[in-house]
Amino acid sequence: MNIKYTPNTLGKVIILTVTILVAVIVFKKRKTLKQLTTKSIDFLREKTWDIITDRRINTLHPQIRAKVKEFIVRAEKELGIRLRVTSAFRSWKEQTRLYNKGRTSPGKRVTNAKAGESYHNYGLAFDVVEICSGQPIWNNPNWKKNSTTRQVFRF
Repeated sequence: MNIKYTPNTLGKVIILTVTILVAVIVFKKRKTLKQLTTKSIDFLREKTWDIITDRRINTLHPQIRAKVKEFIVRAEKELGIRLRVTSAFRSWKEQTRLYNKGRTSPGKRVTNAKAGESYHNYGLAFDVVEICSGQPIWNNPNWKKNSTTRQVFRF
């Protein structure tokens, strides 16, 4: 059985209108996606403002390097904040040394994570400090909301 549908004038106008709307939406989305992709690629091509940060980013797991670099570059371009990566990948030996500070060796406690318990040991974590006039701002009042909380970024 073969069924044919021949729309009347109103049907043709509706079909044409819907087709045009779909074409416009697809065109606009394509343009937006292209801009987003181009913007991300531009961030990947750029180096950060700081060679030390670039070197530390390169110690991170390959799957997060681009996002960390984009984070640093965008902080500078969009917020005017220069961030330096102070710590990225840590060996288990380094993590143990940091964990022992304030416990079995002199100094203030800097971490609660033993070796193997820190994302730093797998190249999946990084720490930053704001640099202003060439100097790190270790006690940045803008970042202290609660001494027991810390900012975690998910990629």
